[in-house]
Amino acid sequence: MKEYKYYIYFCVSIVFLTFFGVIMVFSSSAIDNISKNKSPFMSLVSEIVFVAVGAVAFLLVSRIKTSTFAKYSKHIYIAAILVCLLVYTPLGVTINGNRNWINLGFTTVQPSEFLKLALILWLSLILSRRVGHLDNLLYIAVPGGVGSAIGFGVIMLGGDLGTAIILILIIAAAYAFAGTKGKYMFGACTAGFAFLVLAFVVGSSNRMDRITAAYGDCLGHEEGFCYQTIHGLYALATGGIFGVGPGASREKWNYLPEANNDFIFSVVGEEFGVLGTLLVLGIFVFLLYSTYRIILQLKSNYEKIVAGCIITWIIGQALINMAIVVRLLPVMGVPLPLISSGGSSLIATLIALGVIASFARSAQGRKQGVSTFLNRFRKPKMKVVRN
Repeated sequence: MKEYKYYIYFCVSIVFLTFFGVIMVFSSSAIDNISKNKSPFMSLVSEIVFVAVGAVAFLLVSRIKTSTFAKYSKHIYIAAILVCLLVYTPLGVTINGNRNWINLGFTTVQPSEFLKLALILWLSLILSRRVGHLDNLLYIAVPGGVGSAIGFGVIMLGGDLGTAIILILIIAAAYAFAGTKGKYMFGACTAGFAFLVLAFVVGSSNRMDRITAAYGDCLGHEEGFCYQTIHGLYALATGGIFGVGPGASREKWNYLPEANNDFIFSVVGEEFGVLGTLLVLGIFVFLLYSTYRIILQLKSNYEKIVAGCIITWIIGQALINMAIVVRLLPVMGVPLPLISSGGSSLIATLIALGVIASFARSAQGRKQGVSTFLNRFRKPKMKVVRN
């Protein structure tokens, strides 16, 4: 029973972040919708629908057996790559210079978000079968390295630097949890990031300007690529310790671009102050800790690698988003998991967390742990003594 409490903590963290995300999406998008002659509740309704779909997906996935994930991981990964290739057909849509959306008519979908989980399920299966033998470069490269490179290449074609970095993080986590030697890990990660710089940054004036905005002198130069970065910092600075109050953000009045998406953490800081940002960060840490304790209960290498990669993806992406907002990293279009607006990211994240929930539920003694835990909150039945 003691171990089951971490599953409860895991679920509570997800519920808090998701519910808080709905509130912040409404707060940060209402004014922008009004300025476009749309209903102030439009983004709120969409987000609630996405949460409902994600919640159902979470519950359904949490009931799937580990063997099923392993059995169909290759098929899921191939399907995810094929769907990602649809962005290069007439269905594809280019947004902010990145071609990684599919227009379905009633909505747009970002298939690269689902590719992250598909890659985790497949690569984890390959590496789990080779634990203890990853000191051989051939075992490292084939088929795991080659297959990962294919998925990575599909994303690179669309120019999505943010997703490419997350994929490198996921691949590195998979090999690390599988026990790959440090020298191979260091060399591969160094080569991967060097390749990203050469492929995405060098020769791209757009991305060079973003780097300048992050590390150069933007004070007094609010135009151009400095604009979003500076106004994100203005929002955080205005919030102070306690914030200006829920819904009272000034920067969301069409000053801060992507206030409900990539820079929603700035609005959190403005409305709830430093305490609010620390609370959000603390809940992510709580999610990380509860997942870590769940991983300690898992028996198979496959489950451990998958769970480790998923939580590395979510926490890593959250830290990257926060680092962008506070100007430690250049802007690269990375949403804050479970909080930023966007159906693809939210649903994909909830499905991935549902996979961890599935592993936790199937751990030894799980059913007994559930009933024992719930019994603590039930009133004891009164016994009726009959003469």
